[in-house]
Amino acid sequence: MKSLFYKFLSIPFLLSISCGHAEELPPTDLSVILKNVPAKCQTSNPDFKTQLYCVQTYFLINGNPINPLIIKDLTPQAEVDDQPPVVSIDLLADAGRYSYKKEDLKIEGNGAHFSAEIPWPLESPYQRFSYEVLGKTTKGIFVLRVTEAGIIEAGGGSGQFSQLLFVRIREDKGYDDTFSLNRKRILIEVLGTYPLGDRIISTATIDGNSLLIQKTEWLPPHGESEEEITLE
Repeated sequence: MKSLFYKFLSIPFLLSISCGHAEELPPTDLSVILKNVPAKCQTSNPDFKTQLYCVQTYFLINGNPINPLIIKDLTPQAEVDDQPPVVSIDLLADAGRYSYKKEDLKIEGNGAHFSAEIPWPLESPYQRFSYEVLGKTTKGIFVLRVTEAGIIEAGGGSGQFSQLLFVRIREDKGYDDTFSLNRKRILIEVLGTYPLGDRIISTATIDGNSLLIQKTEWLPPHGESEEEITLE
């Protein structure tokens, strides 16, 4: 079932905007995010079975939210690409390419719903990339809201481009040193996206495998829309 309607209305600003993106809030201590998470999912380098359970259930790997630079690689460029250049990444191989300064990472939220934000490019003081875990469908598909915000170099203006990213996490195997399929992997795969646009206030309500998406433009004429989709 898919329905779509638009109407125009005057609304108060729901976000405080500075330099084209939401005003930064102080980061939440990781312990607050983890307070309702089992102790086994708060440790580094648990056994493979535990690691798989924790990332499939809580979106946590080695006791931390999945690296936002990994999510960035899985995200199509807003308003440009239909599909991301990378469709799957081994979460157990997160090193080197995805390194960042610990103090650059900002985490907010509580329990199963949290967000992780980081500068992108890493050296940029004005541009940020973030993902927010909105929930998971009955079939185990995580729904993320990803946002690229800040100064747009090409036009010299600012923007806050958001889209929904649908990902799943599954067990996989690769070749080991003997070229046998014995090396266990945990893959995160992007299954598709839903564009939200520039500076859109949005909510996504998950009911089983259905998703109700509500959007409001805070730029005039403040259009509002609603759409229901089903993730097969």
